[in-house]
Amino acid sequence: MLEKNDPNSTVHGVPLVVTDVRVAVNIAIKGDAFLPRPVKDELVIVNHVIGSHVAWPKQFVILNDFEVYIYN
Repeated sequence: MLEKNDPNSTVHGVPLVVTDVRVAVNIAIKGDAFLPRPVKDELVIVNHVIGSHVAWPKQFVILNDFEVYIYN
């Protein structure tokens, strides 16, 4: 799930950069994949963040039609 970004948004205490979006990770297709934006040495692979939020590069986010409508 994609969430709209507030200019003051943080993810796990780290400010969200303009090139990223905050996403909720509900399931993992490839749980052992490395996160593009790991959080310290604690949250490194996708399985670590199931049920949580992470910063994710916008270029790697694919929106469906409903999410595009909500996001805009």
